[in-house]
Amino acid sequence: MCVPHKPENLTAIDALVDYNEEDNSSRYNIQLYWSKPTYPPNYYQIKLMFYNSTHKPIFLNVSGESTNATIGNVIVTSEEFSVRYWVFITAYSFAGKSATSAIERSFNVSFIPVSDGSTWNDVEVIMIIVGPILAIGLVVMLAANWYFAKKVAKEKKLKYFKELNEKIPPSIITAIGGLSSNNSIPADNWEINPSRLIIKSIIGEGAFGLVKKGYYLDSNEEKIEVAIKMMKEHPTMDEMKQFYQEIDIMKSVPKHPQLVSLVACVTRGSSPLIVVEYCAKGDLQTYLRKAWDKLSKIKNEESFAQSSNPQYVSNALYDFSQSDMTDIPQPKDLISFARQIVLGMEYLASLKLIHRDLAARNVLICEDNKVKISDFGLSRDVYYDNVYRKVTGGKVPIRWMALESMTQQIYTTQSDVWSFGILLWEIVTMGSTPYPGVQTQELLPLLRSGFRMERPINCSEELYAIMCNCWNASPLDRPTFAELRVIFDTLLEKVSCYLNLDISDVSMTQHHCYSNTFSGRYVKQGKIVDV
Repeated sequence: MCVPHKPENLTAIDALVDYNEEDNSSRYNIQLYWSKPTYPPNYYQIKLMFYNSTHKPIFLNVSGESTNATIGNVIVTSEEFSVRYWVFITAYSFAGKSATSAIERSFNVSFIPVSDGSTWNDVEVIMIIVGPILAIGLVVMLAANWYFAKKVAKEKKLKYFKELNEKIPPSIITAIGGLSSNNSIPADNWEINPSRLIIKSIIGEGAFGLVKKGYYLDSNEEKIEVAIKMMKEHPTMDEMKQFYQEIDIMKSVPKHPQLVSLVACVTRGSSPLIVVEYCAKGDLQTYLRKAWDKLSKIKNEESFAQSSNPQYVSNALYDFSQSDMTDIPQPKDLISFARQIVLGMEYLASLKLIHRDLAARNVLICEDNKVKISDFGLSRDVYYDNVYRKVTGGKVPIRWMALESMTQQIYTTQSDVWSFGILLWEIVTMGSTPYPGVQTQELLPLLRSGFRMERPINCSEELYAIMCNCWNASPLDRPTFAELRVIFDTLLEKVSCYLNLDISDVSMTQHHCYSNTFSGRYVKQGKIVDV
């Protein structure tokens, strides 16, 4: 989160409201205007000061969404018509305050009461002549200010669209131009001929894309197991643009053990493809839920055997087949998953990339239990100011989003940290859906009031404290991924103290992952409250 920008194009207009003949004073309203910033602050503080006058400074606070304000009932005596005044305005947000903008003016002297005499004096004649000239000059000045402000805004908008157009891959520009193919685009080292791919069955499906398992024939004609992402039929131009941007980002990110790596791509035909490494165990959410089902089955069969035969002695390692016991992660595995995710996110943060959709469903597991973050190709580059403001519509993962992302559509590396806290809760609860029992429309008011999810019964206070730190309302109060890496390195040394997977100690039903996940209780300022 950045310090607010200095308010720009500050303008002040003082208008005479009425005149009091008894004390020969005038009452003014001062109307203020300024430009709307790209990122509105929390509020503005306005200060009015007078030069060489008995008037005390006047302070006024207005909303950060405002672009105008009125300072009313400013009393000026006849001796103070030439009094100069200054207006200062400063923007404030959680990150700090902006530089101050200021403007100096004198009160409008066009109103002078007519004397009791039958003739006008020289001052009155001058005011009659000068007054309209000043008024016309003020109108011209305001019109010029408005014109130049519009011109600057237009130039900024043109620059933005020019830069956006330059980022669109040549294949998109060709498609917009109406050409039938983009085979004239020079290939890079990632580009392959589609004939090198053997495409098999669907293993995943999104809003506008499919993921299929397949094989890539390398230069030695050896088969490499891969996942192949493609668009559905009849994609829109926005969908095509997003798909090509995903390819570009994946090309630009160096290989990392905790990120799903790009193997190859196809961009020179009518059906673009993204070829990535294949992770045999699928996504983390499904993996955890299947493991929970196996644990529940073991516990249920053990309970049935005990009720049928009081002399029954259970040993799960011998009583159940090897297939029943495979892929049931132990506490150390779960903490290791979390640590590996932190390593991947720390690397993305070092590249000034934000993920925006970090969740168990977007983490994949390999055969050797290594986890890799996927869909980071939909990340956004935040190198300039470390902030990305989402301005387009579409579905958003509300239950994983940080508070500032919900309210202001602002995404930062620290909003990814909030999402990691939710992901950690998913891991501890074996794939549960966050905020059980809470309707989506109820979530934002609940979080704003300070409520957070309760500690899972199988989770230590120390591990729960990490989650709560990730869910701090202020992004600056959340840990960084570098700090989280150090924490999880320590946790792995004494993992048994922090997480328990003994199903007999955890009061959950077999289908807890899909409906009533743990309790519907939430924590606010150390107190547990039922929702």
